Amino acid sequence: MQFLHNFTPKGRQLLASLIRMAKSLGMHTLTEGVETREQQDFLISVGCELQQGFFYSRPLSGADFMAFIDGKRNLLGTQEDKIYWRQIGRLNFLSANPLDDYARMEQAERGKAQDAEIETPNACAYIDNAGVPLALVECGRNKALHVYANNSYLRRVQELGYASIDALERAFNDHRSDQYLMVKKLVTDAISLGTRQTVEYVNNDVYYRLSAKCLAKQRDRAMLALRLTTFDSEREIQTAREMLNYGNSLFSTYELVVVIYPDSGISSRIYTSNNLPSYDRAGSLAKSVQRFCECEVMPVDQARYLRFMDFETMTQRIESSPKGFIQSSFRLCWDQREGGCAGGDVGPWYTARVSRIPASTERAYLLTIQSHPANEARYLDVIARDHPEILE
Repeated sequence: MQFLHNFTPKGRQLLASLIRMAKSLGMHTLTEGVETREQQDFLISVGCELQQGFFYSRPLSGADFMAFIDGKRNLLGTQEDKIYWRQIGRLNFLSANPLDDYARMEQAERGKAQDAEIETPNACAYIDNAGVPLALVECGRNKALHVYANNSYLRRVQELGYASIDALERAFNDHRSDQYLMVKKLVTDAISLGTRQTVEYVNNDVYYRLSAKCLAKQRDRAMLALRLTTFDSEREIQTAREMLNYGNSLFSTYELVVVIYPDSGISSRIYTSNNLPSYDRAGSLAKSVQRFCECEVMPVDQARYLRFMDFETMTQRIESSPKGFIQSSFRLCWDQREGGCAGGDVGPWYTARVSRIPASTERAYLLTIQSHPANEARYLDVIARDHPEILE
C-alpha cells in the first residue's frame, strides 16, 4: 500500500521488482490500497493477481454488501474459478521468457526438474510495460477473447496490419479466414498436450511467430498465454523468406492444397496453380465439395469423387490404410476449361490424396491434388474402362 501512495517511477519500479521476485518463487500476489484507474492498470500490466482498495468499494456493512452483490451473481466465484485463476496467476509477466518459465515451474512441481532454474529479467523490464509481447487469451467453445495484452503485444498486432485487438480477434474467430485455421490448431494442441506450441506464419508480408502455453482450463474454457514475435532483423527476415519459399516449392508440385475441418464444417484453400473459384467460401463444407465436384470433376467420375470425399467414413478409411492416407485418381477438366465438364469421359488424370493432420480434439485433413504423368494416364484410361472397381 505504501508503494501505491508514493506512486512515482521509483515506487512503481519497487512494486514491479517485488512482484517479479514473488512470481519467480512461485508466490501469489495481492496489492492493497488501489484507489485509481492508473494504479489498477499498472498492477495488471506487471501481473499482480489480486487487488483491493477504494477503487472497487469502500468498506461495507453486511447488509450493504448483500445489496451490492444482489443481481450480480457473476461477481461471486466458485472454488473451481478460484483454482482456475490461481493457476493463471503464476505467470510472471515480467520474465524475459514467461512461457518457458511457466513450463519449468510446472515441471519442477511434478518433480521432473527439481533443479530447474527460472531466469528473471532486469528489474526495469516493466518500464516498457513488459518488453515481451504477451497476451492472455481465453478460449471458449468457438471463440477466442483477449483478456489482457501488454503494449509490446499491441505494437506487434499493428505491425501485422490490424488496427486493434478487436480486429485481430475477428480474424481469429472468422471460420473462413486462414488465421482461424492456423490459430485453431495451435490452441487445440496447446490445450490438449499441455506443452508450449509455436507456429510461424506470414500476414501482410510480415513474418511472425506465435507461441501459446495453456495456463489453466475448465470444462468450457481455457486460458492461454500468447507470445507474438515479428521478424524485425534482416537475418530473421531472410530465414522466414527461405522457409516460405521452401513451402511454396513444395506446394508447387500440386495443383491444389486444401485444409479441411469437417467437424466445424470449414475448409481453406492454401495453394492452387489453377485459376479456380473459391469453392471453400461456400455456405457449408458439403456445398463446397459438391460445387467443386460439379464444376471441376468430369461427370463420369463425379459420383466416385463424392464417395471418396465422404467425411462420415473418411477417418475409418484413413486409419485402415497402412500408409496413413487415402488416395484415388480422377479425371478433371482443368486442361479443357473452355469446354467445361459438360460431358464425355475423356480428360486429364489427377491424383487426390487426403491425409490426416494431427489434432487432438477435432478432425483435420489435408487434401492435395496432383497431375499424373502422361504415360501413367494411358494405363488409367484402360483401368477405368476395363476394371473401374480398382479405382474405388
